Amino acid sequence: VDGHAMQYLYSDSNGHHFMNQETFDQIALNEDIVGDAMKYILPETVIHYCGHAFYNHHPIDDQAELELKAQMEKVLTENRCTIAYGSLMAGSDILFAESILKLGGELNIWLPFGQDNFCNVAVHPAGKQWVERFQACIEKANTVSYATESDFLGDESLFGYCSDVAMGMAIMRANSLGSKRLQLAV
Repeated sequence: VDGHAMQYLYSDSNGHHFMNQETFDQIALNEDIVGDAMKYILPETVIHYCGHAFYNHHPIDDQAELELKAQMEKVLTENRCTIAYGSLMAGSDILFAESILKLGGELNIWLPFGQDNFCNVAVHPAGKQWVERFQACIEKANTVSYATESDFLGDESLFGYCSDVAMGMAIMRANSLGSKRLQLAV
């Protein structure tokens, strides 16, 4: 007997659908095979995260960062948040992204405009260490998408627009999985 890590996707009239997490092959199992086990399989929670930047007038010390990250991981674990959507500004956005990745979740990043321009505007002012953390999250993300292809021309509304898009994507993903959704703002 071969064992494979399978992710529950959804249930419909054809059965309960699962995906092999290594090959992405999908199978449908009928009620006779699954039996009572389905009541123990909870749909995952899809989360939209957003928060404050930790530079300029909002710095955070190392101890406060560790405490905040522990609280984030507790919320993510207790709510079975395994799929996340949000941006990647220096501060709580990056802490959320690092936390979901640490817990083995799927990170889907939405940036309001081009990656290099975003990094210069919303990450670099916080320091080199935040730029390195930003790059590490980008490399490990499931997807990196952009709300617009234009550069940042000083229009702060792009940040809100991007958050709205990311939230909409999280809602659509949760609906497609038949799972709960959660928004967490710090």
